Amino acid sequence: NVVIEGTDAGIWMYKASNCVISNCTFRNTANMGLRLDQSNQNRIFDNIFEKNGIGIGVFQSKDNVIFNNIFTSHN
Repeated sequence: NVVIEGTDAGIWMYKASNCVISNCTFRNTANMGLRLDQSNQNRIFDNIFEKNGIGIGVFQSKDNVIFNNIFTSHN
């Protein structure tokens, strides 16, 4: 249960694999709440993304499982 709030970016996963991000809140980030960049086979679930520039950005990544997240009020 981590709350990330009021930063430029929440979590940036770069070349990460087999990670789990769950039960987190990403709030009021100027850029992205969560960014996956060249990151594969991760599981992102049961998170809340609210009032971020972008909720989740996925770039050059594959085989990630993203489910059961809540997204509200993005710019």
